[in-house]
Amino acid sequence: MPHRNLIGYKFHWFTSCNAFYLSNFGFSLIVRY
Repeated sequence: MPHRNLIGYKFHWFTSCNAFYLSNFGFSLIVRY
């Protein structure tokens, strides 16, 4: 059970970081154009 919880936590961290990066990338594109 803790192993599965750890995988879920890593997946959540990965997706949140990707969402933050994509939002920053889109914002920079909007500012540029």
